[in-house]
Amino acid sequence: DDGEYKLYYAGLGSGDPMETGLATSADGTHFDRYSANPVFKCGENILSVCKETSDIWSSYRVMPVGLFKEDGEYTMFYRGENRDINSSTWVGVATSSDGMNWHAYAENPVFGSGSEAPISVVEGTSGYKYFLYYWKEGSPARFGVVRSNDGITWEEHAGGGISEKLFIGMSKVGDLYVTSSGDNEIGVSRDGVEFVFDADVSFPPELQKGLSGNAWGDSQMRSFVVSDDNTLHMWFAKYPLSGGHAVYYGTSTVDILYDILAQGEAPENTPPSITVLNNAQPHEIAVGETYIDRGATAEDAEDGDITSDIVTDFSAVDIHTPGVYTVTYTVSDSAGAEATAEREVVVVEVEELPTPEEPTGGAGALLNAVEDT
Repeated sequence: DDGEYKLYYAGLGSGDPMETGLATSADGTHFDRYSANPVFKCGENILSVCKETSDIWSSYRVMPVGLFKEDGEYTMFYRGENRDINSSTWVGVATSSDGMNWHAYAENPVFGSGSEAPISVVEGTSGYKYFLYYWKEGSPARFGVVRSNDGITWEEHAGGGISEKLFIGMSKVGDLYVTSSGDNEIGVSRDGVEFVFDADVSFPPELQKGLSGNAWGDSQMRSFVVSDDNTLHMWFAKYPLSGGHAVYYGTSTVDILYDILAQGEAPENTPPSITVLNNAQPHEIAVGETYIDRGATAEDAEDGDITSDIVTDFSAVDIHTPGVYTVTYTVSDSAGAEATAEREVVVVEVEELPTPEEPTGGAGALLNAVEDT
């Protein structure tokens, strides 16, 4: 953000309540807390002290789950909790012109029934501006996603729950969605719904503590990933640590995401190919002559020799009428990829040879002449 990293995190105060804090950095690894933390307080940013018992839906905890900046204005989505309503959770939205002074939306909460635990709000796709990911207990428990164009009205993904894995954070990296699971796996998706997970990926390989501390300001943060050219930057929380929680930082390459994705995607199918035999010149036949096709062969990278699957169509050839006609060969592989090829057939009219003329007087006259000599 204008050459500065802004880190919004859930600060753990005295006891169990949480509020939103801000830390800034010039390099993404060494952060300084904002002196006036918290920047967003419990109870829609109006309570001086978080309360377990209150009629305000976010009276006990407010934790950031998504941050956007557009046309100079910040939009923050946050998880709010109220201990007085069975520890229920909802999602609220707030805006700010400077990232430090926030104003909650008057009609909050914008999503939730109290049983969904929001994880992350990220940039959407397929015509949606935002994707909101959440965890919902049940039988079975599931990870789900809802979508919105304005951040206020949300609609459920048509397929319902997208996974029974517990996702820890979600990020949009280029055209990919990246998450980590409770099983220490990295998940990657193109559409934000179907994920491929890999537990063997060492990511990030380099760790550096970026923010830690005691009392108010201890940080709990979901994993968050951004890319810079071919470099991935990941910030994530590790806890518990002696003296408090900490945010860590690591790097890797964007290539690792595509490697993970390739493990779950079927290799791209190669279409078959057809070789038309004896096809250097058009196949010429005389009018009325029976057409006998010279044949073709077909090969497919995945299926091998599929010559027997070729369909030959020479119905257009009219052997009774001179002209140029086309024979078509078609074949499909097991994946449905199709190939076609053609042969040119020329039907020609052959002139009849003239009948030889007999000598004058005929053969008998010639013989009589010889005998009379």
